[in-house]
Amino acid sequence: MPTNARTTLIRAFHSPLIEQFQRGNCSTFAVCGWGSKESQEARFNALLRSLKFRGGAVVDYGCGTGDLFDYLRASKHSFCYTGIDENKGMLAIAQEKSDARFIRCEFDEVNFETTDYVFGSGLFQFIDENDPQYYLRLIKVLFRKCRLGLAVNFLSSHRSDATKVKEELYLCPAQIVQLARSLSHRWLIDNSYHPGNADFTLAIFRDDA
Repeated sequence: MPTNARTTLIRAFHSPLIEQFQRGNCSTFAVCGWGSKESQEARFNALLRSLKFRGGAVVDYGCGTGDLFDYLRASKHSFCYTGIDENKGMLAIAQEKSDARFIRCEFDEVNFETTDYVFGSGLFQFIDENDPQYYLRLIKVLFRKCRLGLAVNFLSSHRSDATKVKEELYLCPAQIVQLARSLSHRWLIDNSYHPGNADFTLAIFRDDA
């Protein structure tokens, strides 16, 4: 695979979904790759619940169409939101439907100011054969940017083989325990919220928070 293979996979996945949205044939959750609004919000709920979120400054890294902003607003918590994504088309949708702050960055670029919380939903969908453990490197960088905690989700290797896609990244929760322990004494893995163990969430808290 070429160096930009994961980038190519991500763009190829979302481009036709953006076109469908522009024709009025799908909703924003589908543009982001989720099968239903309920499925998307189950991930959002796990992210917030895992970090015991009660408000604060949030960076939504890989924000897509900004649906986490809408979910946070409905939660009634006080928050300051910044959405960051590479995809111009998805950011255009996000900016059209809300007044939140959205920033475009290159893939895996992390140059935002330190914030209370960093969330990443669907961030690690695809494999990268040239950098198989890219998710470990990116989590370390993102964790350095948060004052209170980081929460991200993964597709689980325990899901049914019939639902797996060749190019997607599937991890066993045990594969990231060592990473979590290397970054903090306070972390958790939530493997409870998705039917069929198809998805799990990692939350890492700052030791000094």
